[in-house]
Amino acid sequence: ALDYEQAVGALDRVVGVLEARKPLDEPRRRQLADAYEWRARARFGLSDGDGVRADFTALLTLDPGHALPNQVSPTVAGIFNDLKKSLVGVVNLSVDPADADVQIDGITIPKGAIPVLAGAHTALARKPGYRQEEQPFSVAAHATVDLALRLERVSSTVSIMTVPFDVEVVVDGVPRGLTAGQAFSSGGRFL
Repeated sequence: ALDYEQAVGALDRVVGVLEARKPLDEPRRRQLADAYEWRARARFGLSDGDGVRADFTALLTLDPGHALPNQVSPTVAGIFNDLKKSLVGVVNLSVDPADADVQIDGITIPKGAIPVLAGAHTALARKPGYRQEEQPFSVAAHATVDLALRLERVSSTVSIMTVPFDVEVVVDGVPRGLTAGQAFSSGGRFL
């Protein structure tokens, strides 16, 4: 309730435990981001401006897209937003095919406008049956970069059903195996 010193001490322990766990899975990343936010807000109550900026910087390094809740004081929100403008840019990411999995710096992300820490990054897109594409990019603070990843199809899967079964399949002169399964008949018709 306004016991900021006790809150900072408790949050120091939480941050220490979470920072020691490497690599961080997504739930723990969220917990650590929340702990940074709460500790920064408690430090603001103690008039520790350097601590507030350090925690918000750590928070934005971990989660560049983090947003503060509406009930945060305008002064705290101003500090956070000024830091965000000086540390975070945006990458507008498009991927073809659209359902490919995408990572930036090893972290799975959605497509679209993605906030990222200013600096150099690597985007990776992959999907079974396609050659993965990896592309380095850089973004400046408070800037936007467009990035398009297009995967090249390298393989496909074909299902072949034959009647009768156990028929040899040959593709481009190369035997690929026998068809499997058994057709069911009902009244002289195959189903």
